[in-house]
Amino acid sequence: MNNSRIKGQLLATFLLITAALAGCTNTITGDIYYRERIALPPDARVSVALEDVSRADTPATTISKTEFTPETQVPIPFSLTYKTSDINNNHRYALRAQIRSADNQLLWATVEHYGVLTQDSPKDRVSLQVARADQTSVTNQSSDDARRLAYECDQLLALVVVNANTAMIHVNGADLQLQQAPAASGARYTNERAEFWSKGDEATITLDGETFTNCRNKPEQLPWAEAKARGIDFRATGNEPGWLLELDADLQIEFVGDYGNYRVITPVPVPDLDSAQRSSYHAVTESHDLLLTIETKPCQDSMSGMQFSQEVRILLDGRAYNGCGKSL
Repeated sequence: MNNSRIKGQLLATFLLITAALAGCTNTITGDIYYRERIALPPDARVSVALEDVSRADTPATTISKTEFTPETQVPIPFSLTYKTSDINNNHRYALRAQIRSADNQLLWATVEHYGVLTQDSPKDRVSLQVARADQTSVTNQSSDDARRLAYECDQLLALVVVNANTAMIHVNGADLQLQQAPAASGARYTNERAEFWSKGDEATITLDGETFTNCRNKPEQLPWAEAKARGIDFRATGNEPGWLLELDADLQIEFVGDYGNYRVITPVPVPDLDSAQRSSYHAVTESHDLLLTIETKPCQDSMSGMQFSQEVRILLDGRAYNGCGKSL
């Protein structure tokens, strides 16, 4: 067999393998839920999109999307198929979900960042919480091409929702809508009180004459920025299995365990100040016994490596959970 024939066979084999890999698919499954005790309207439609959110200064790119009429009330199971060849391990990806009425009115939508597939994010069994679209804070301002970003400055954590010609920003307790303005470079949005100017992953934020510099897009901080915008006072997370806790001092403590499959909500008890560095919350209901202990000391997340200012211990119905958190 001559060399040209061997080369031809190798090339044909390579092309067959490449074509086969290009056609390979994978599937993300999970469920969608909301807190309200409200039934889905008849003929409601659900959409779930997988998006490439790697670039902070450009709209997200839709990798795959599914739309369907749910057969059950919440939690609503979903399954989303995507091509493996569309996934770059160096990029960041996220899921976004919406529930619309039969006449296409937006009813519920995700308001947090749900990273998937790369950079230690889950690859399956993802629980997506959606919020009522008629809640008007910046945490729920979004359109189909909106980008949700967290910018961490020296002394500031800001949530920014960027649409085509506007940006909604939550900063220092204020929700502000900015209009796009001319810029020599990057993207600039302003109103009479504030300015947001981004260039790639860096930005400058000005509020009431005070300028915050050294602001950088931090995708890992997005759940924390969104929680802060929703009025959460303290947030903590842990691993094995994954859990999170959010404390709203005026409303409730919510614990979400086993990667979203287990939820406990209790009233907020009066805290016990064990010392200047440690406080405890002991909530007892008819169904659950939750003891939350927060201690001010350096803490590092065991999976992400993120650094936190507080160590958290939870004893829930006799089971112990350890993790890290911070005040918002």
